[in-house]
Amino acid sequence: MSLPDHAGAWMEALLGAPVPSEPRSTCADCAMCRPASPATRAFSPSVKCCTFQPSLPNFLVGAALLDERTSERARAALRGRIAEGRGATPLYLERTPDEERDQELGKAEYGQDPTLLCDYYEEGLCGMWAHREAVCSTFWCLSDRRAVGMRFHEATKRLLGRVEEMLAIWNVRALLPTRADALVHLDDRPRRYALGELPGARTGGSIGLPTRRRIWGPWMGREEAFYRACAERVAPLSWADVRTIGGDALTAAIAEVQAARARLDAPLPTVLCAGNVDRITLGAEAGLLTERVPDDPLAVPNAVADALPLFDGRPLAEVLAAVPAIGPWLQRLVDQEVLGVPGEGDVAPRDRPTGTLGPDDVLAVFRSFRGSTIDHRLDVSPEGEVTWALVCGGREVRVEDSEHIRLLQFIERGARGFRAGDTAGLLGGGWPAAKELLQDLVDEGFLQRVAEPCAPQPPR
Repeated sequence: MSLPDHAGAWMEALLGAPVPSEPRSTCADCAMCRPASPATRAFSPSVKCCTFQPSLPNFLVGAALLDERTSERARAALRGRIAEGRGATPLYLERTPDEERDQELGKAEYGQDPTLLCDYYEEGLCGMWAHREAVCSTFWCLSDRRAVGMRFHEATKRLLGRVEEMLAIWNVRALLPTRADALVHLDDRPRRYALGELPGARTGGSIGLPTRRRIWGPWMGREEAFYRACAERVAPLSWADVRTIGGDALTAAIAEVQAARARLDAPLPTVLCAGNVDRITLGAEAGLLTERVPDDPLAVPNAVADALPLFDGRPLAEVLAAVPAIGPWLQRLVDQEVLGVPGEGDVAPRDRPTGTLGPDDVLAVFRSFRGSTIDHRLDVSPEGEVTWALVCGGREVRVEDSEHIRLLQFIERGARGFRAGDTAGLLGGGWPAAKELLQDLVDEGFLQRVAEPCAPQPPR
């Protein structure tokens, strides 16, 4: 599986080399129809990962219409959506609000529910494969480099998505200058129909006629011609042209891609630590899972999995001397993000304070040496019972009573480092109750003891 021609050429120019191929991601013979993890629900062979309706930037719509490789069924679907006004704006041929809602509600049935199939799906394949947008182009379900590879592909998706936005806006400003203000936010973001950002648009299936007239102006009734004109403007652009058009709006996304690509070639560090890992049984081997690749276990000998606690901050040479058999697996353990480098607020286990937890000790959320995201979730049952969950590094803490919810909210706010004793006033039992709960979270690997508060850093 590889990127489409336009995206592939731009990425190759940026990186100075082609984007690595991913032979394990097999669209024609879907690997996710037979997942490696017994806990992963297999995709249906009749839908695969195509239970996703993409939003296509104007130039890709035009390119698909102009290209003989686009199937007749996909071409008819494109034309039908345009004629009916289903998400057809000068910026995008996008999801309708109804499709956006169905997609959100159907997340649990991803890869399963045929009612969520993409309009351009045809007999197990994509009818407009050569002109896929950023999400579909970078959806590698399995990466040879596992979590590290996934980080690169996710960064590529964000960059290409931003490029698509900027080029769609660039086309509108040139071909529909008097309508640009109605279609583009002041900060150069597109106004999206599916998200209700397009003023005056209906909230159901088709965009109302008054809004269509207002946003299409002189191109009303000639929407297909507009999309083709957009494609013709973008077709000759080099990466240097795209970079000029995008300007500062692309700088951060480019830096993220370059950093993620450099990580693929980075040498092994001299100190590695083991983060939180889920271990499953795969025949005679152990399967290691991290949150970045929850459906793709790394199968290793049990002796290798058993040796992970040795990665506690001691020099790598000491670990290899103790367990030489782990040497051939090191790169794969780093790629899976089972092992990582201390930093970003995480302290190596051997460098953490020990002894009885006291009120003056400092705690921080453990991010598993891989910059795991700290997030929360609020669930309300049909009976009105509230459950608050704090999530990080493949671990979650769930509580129900209001005192413990306040405590978790305090921990989330002070995730980079907080004084343990400051939680005492949140529980009726005072410090003894807080100490017991905090110690449990330390023992479970959700919290870590640190020497001093961690300086705030931007989330990854």
